Amino acid sequence: MFRRKVALFLLLAFAALSFGNTLLLLDYQLNPRNYVRNCVNKYRPSLHCKGQCQLMKKIKAKEEKEKKESGSRTEINIVLFAPVQETMPNTIPLSLPSITEQELPEPCHAGFHSSVFQPPRC
Repeated sequence: MFRRKVALFLLLAFAALSFGNTLLLLDYQLNPRNYVRNCVNKYRPSLHCKGQCQLMKKIKAKEEKEKKESGSRTEINIVLFAPVQETMPNTIPLSLPSITEQELPEPCHAGFHSSVFQPPRC
């Protein structure tokens, strides 16, 4: 039972982090009076703000907080594959003697008299 509660708590915490803006929008839809009460534009009804300015302030504050937190993290780059050198320094060129067809030994046929291999028949 304890493990289920811990798992549910971690799941909710992860969802809150992932869907933070969605939770702010949900709060705006559920409690519009709180947003209208603190609205900057409540004396200008022609703007039809209805507390959206407060919602935008909260969203910007959350984004700035996330930006500040991500800025404090250090980025570590790990090179997994090193570039390959195309030329190898300090190598000695080797000269191999050329072999002609006459110098090659005769191929061994191991009992087969055909140029194309054919499996034995039953």
